[in-house]
Amino acid sequence: MKSIIQFTIALILLLGLISCNDKSVSSQSGTGSLRIVATDAPFDFDTVASAKLTIDSIKLRQASGNTITVMDEQVTLDLLQLRNGLVETLSEIEVPAGKYDEIMLIVSSATVDLKDERHFDLKVPSGAQSGLKVFVSPDLTVTTGLSHDVLLDFDLSRSFVVQGTSTDIKGFNFKPAIRAVNLTSAGSISGSVQGLNEVGLSGATVTVTKNDATVATAVTDEFGYFKVLGLTEGTYSVTAEKEGYSSLKNDSISVTAGNEVTTQFILTVNQ
Repeated sequence: MKSIIQFTIALILLLGLISCNDKSVSSQSGTGSLRIVATDAPFDFDTVASAKLTIDSIKLRQASGNTITVMDEQVTLDLLQLRNGLVETLSEIEVPAGKYDEIMLIVSSATVDLKDERHFDLKVPSGAQSGLKVFVSPDLTVTTGLSHDVLLDFDLSRSFVVQGTSTDIKGFNFKPAIRAVNLTSAGSISGSVQGLNEVGLSGATVTVTKNDATVATAVTDEFGYFKVLGLTEGTYSVTAEKEGYSSLKNDSISVTAGNEVTTQFILTVNQ
């Protein structure tokens, strides 16, 4: 195994270059480079200290039905650390040219730690047996000699379902909500949410929808900044809202592959 550290977009930590797989994928004619990165749609509960997944391996399914193991070294991700453009690289490997349509994550554990030092071990549905299956949208076509990136977007607010309320947490249910996006065909939306005197609003919720369906969510950082990665080409509606403020919606944000669209929201205090 060879470990590398590299920087792209904002921060990418390359944990491993794995060559063990179900079929030989050594560097040769007829292969392309594939990188799988992870990010998180932010969790808005202030009482949560960490939300971790332990992934034992990752498999990639070809359109023919064959599978290739692209990562086989256990890694634990703290998804709270991956937000607003931060991603972590899980695998970078040469794979046979062709079309791929599904990623399988073999997940052995999911845990949540609260700031009051309570710890919760969550049941992982089928994760350690057949794996969590995530369809790649659109299908990934690997071309000989070229590099390709796939984004795994873990939506924490939908994956870690609170038992109780945000102020009286009794536990969590793990119901994986994961998008797999071919970044070659995707763009991003970034921007800021501001209040009075154009001061950034932290903790504002930004929701991205398409055809009335929620695609992704974000929560602004301490400066009011947000970024949503892995959006396929098309027109999106983006809504910004925060408790105590009126919400705003932009219905016509056009995203094209390889480009980042910026937008700004200025919210007014509710009267």
